[in-house]
Amino acid sequence: MTKIVDRSDLNVGTELLIDEVGRTIGLAVAGNYVAKDGCAVQAFYSKLVDLWATSTYQDSPFPMNALDALSGQYQIGIDAGGNANGWKFLNQATRDGLRDGGVEEYNATGGLGRVQASVIGLGGVNAGAQLYYQTVLGG
Repeated sequence: MTKIVDRSDLNVGTELLIDEVGRTIGLAVAGNYVAKDGCAVQAFYSKLVDLWATSTYQDSPFPMNALDALSGQYQIGIDAGGNANGWKFLNQATRDGLRDGGVEEYNATGGLGRVQASVIGLGGVNAGAQLYYQTVLGG
């Protein structure tokens, strides 16, 4: 299998788990999804957009916000207006499976709980090369 990049490869109850009462969404290793290959955050987000356009999910607040899809900036647990909605990822395996984007996770009161970064290189890396990154508080 390869990384899921198309929302049509995510099926509710197979690869995509949604619990409206518990307000959790997650990825399940089944069907088209293989954990080591992952799922593009944009495909994940786009599937949610499609689902929330149906009557099945419209009674629940939308779980994610795309700050900037091109640069891979997403949020969960808060809507585009900044209102907390209580949605969260099902588990760490879901966080680990998302590719090509970073996600800020907000708790039920709207506080920032976790930031998952995504680092994507634009070129090749020579064998034996040491890659570096720097974290900056508040940056």
